[in-house]
Amino acid sequence: MNKPASKASALVGLIAGIGALLLVAVVFSQSLLGLVPLQSGYPGPGTKIAPTTAPTLDRGKETQNAIERATLAAVSTAPVIDKRTPPPSPEKLDPPVYLQRPAGDGHIVEGMPALDLQSSFLSSNAWIQTKKDRYTLVWAGVQRDRTEGKNEQGAVIVEVRSLPDHQPLAGGGLYVTPTKSGPVIIADATGQILTLRALDGSTFSFNVVSGRYVGPDQTALERRVGQATIAESDAAPFTLAGVRFWNQWTAVRGNDRVAVFAGIEGGDWRRGTGTGKSMIALVVSKAASSSTAKPQILYPPQAVGAMRVFDAQDDKVILVDSGGQAFVFDTVAQRFLEKSEFQLSLAPLFELGTITQP
Repeated sequence: MNKPASKASALVGLIAGIGALLLVAVVFSQSLLGLVPLQSGYPGPGTKIAPTTAPTLDRGKETQNAIERATLAAVSTAPVIDKRTPPPSPEKLDPPVYLQRPAGDGHIVEGMPALDLQSSFLSSNAWIQTKKDRYTLVWAGVQRDRTEGKNEQGAVIVEVRSLPDHQPLAGGGLYVTPTKSGPVIIADATGQILTLRALDGSTFSFNVVSGRYVGPDQTALERRVGQATIAESDAAPFTLAGVRFWNQWTAVRGNDRVAVFAGIEGGDWRRGTGTGKSMIALVVSKAASSSTAKPQILYPPQAVGAMRVFDAQDDKVILVDSGGQAFVFDTVAQRFLEKSEFQLSLAPLFELGTITQP
């Protein structure tokens, strides 16, 4: 008797479930037709809905994006660089030093080539005078002749510049020697009058202030250095074929008279002082005798062009060649010294090496 009742209950439950499903379907279909309002924030009937398609994963793109995100993160943590801030200045370099000696109101300077003038002028040496706010620099040498290859016209170039910025000031210029005697060097100075010497023996006096050549000062052709004498003369008591001298150093040592003649063997002086073979002639004679001993010829190692006596210290003669290189000859040992055997006195131009005028 109970079995028919249970069957009826199951049938009623089945019908109720089917009805619920039908009701949900109807409601859902009505929501799609806009009959039932949807929750706020969802697209409505007037909103265009973009088709939803499954995204395609690009592994390369994802990796690139990750790199970019990491780069941006690193940049965001890096310190800000002010491009207006100048880079750190290099360490201060020591000024160049040169072989110098006092001459008149300034100093004669060796080994300082006029590099910016080399296209038209070959410098031999220089003379500099400094004041508080300016300096005067005189280069001595020869005009460069590129047409015939004969550098015959000696000349000096005067520059006046400000201190400390080295800007050009009024004054100065190029002044050729009265005769074509070849390259000239500044041998000495009296005040601001420079004594110039040429390899052919010619002598000129140049007034730096007026920019004019004046009568030669014969007293400036010879000077005392300690117990010795340096003479700007090519005269020698002997003859050597093909040899020309710039100047000479002489001293009396005990019963002997010692002389060093500096010059060049061979070469063509008209092509500049850099041609030929550098040499000196050493002569040791008895001081009481009028005769002259046979000269001993010596060739300094690695020298260029004509040699000349620059200065002296006791029995040691300081010489320079056409390139401004310095050599020391020991008249007692009768040989050229190595650099380690003698310390040359070198100085910068604008500190210890120049005379400062008020």
